[in-house]
Amino acid sequence: MLLGVALAGLVFSYLFQSFTGGARIQDYVPGQADQFMRAFRYTLIVAAAISFTSALLSLARK
Repeated sequence: MLLGVALAGLVFSYLFQSFTGGARIQDYVPGQADQFMRAFRYTLIVAAAISFTSALLSLARK
C-alpha cells in the first residue's frame, strides 16, 4: 500500500511538472489550479487503470 501511495505521488508530480511547463509542486501558486486539477484527475485515471489491470491479472491466476 505504501508503494502505491509513493507511485501515485510520483505520477502526480510528473504530470504537474508536465502541465505547468516545468514548475515543481513545491512552487505551487493559486494561478496553477487548473493544471493541478488536471494532474490530479489524470493521476486518479492512471491509478484506476493500474488497479483494474492488477485485478484482472489476479483473477487470471486462478
